[in-house]
Amino acid sequence: RVPQSFDTSISQNLFLSPLSLSMALGMTTNGVAGETKSEMLQVLGLGQLTQPQVNESYLSLIRFLTQIDSRVDLRIANGVWYRTGFEVLPTFVDAVGDYFDAHVEGLDFAGSEAVDKMNAWVESATDGHIKDMVAAPIPATVRMYLMNALVFKGKWSTQFDAAQTANSSFHNSDD
Repeated sequence: RVPQSFDTSISQNLFLSPLSLSMALGMTTNGVAGETKSEMLQVLGLGQLTQPQVNESYLSLIRFLTQIDSRVDLRIANGVWYRTGFEVLPTFVDAVGDYFDAHVEGLDFAGSEAVDKMNAWVESATDGHIKDMVAAPIPATVRMYLMNALVFKGKWSTQFDAAQTANSSFHNSDD
């Protein structure tokens, strides 16, 4: 979860998943065109793929990661919520639903129910591991939320030697 007004001077721990960022950008490529699309595909390392190939690649990745090891609980949840009245192309809705297994829904962002509904979705999708993804009130400039949540619980395939570890202080970097 990235706070809505992210302040880089705050000295708190923050975890961003590269897979989550890739999924969100991958979903977004279905709603952009031209130079923006080319640049996004280049950043993702997918510059030579067509949109159907991009979508099939993400679908294959989701299936592979969630089924690779029966001893690992890995859940990938994608969701898209858009402000009621904001035009969303049916091709975008179909693509993120079909290839990213995304829940897609239009909500009245001015009402308090929208935040409650999105937060209930992420809490349910992650079995309560992630709560309160979206803070109220939703700014009037926000048209859409693209969300990805990951839950991972597993054991190392090759256990590390506990004798090679030690308790010590951990410090955030200044940058």
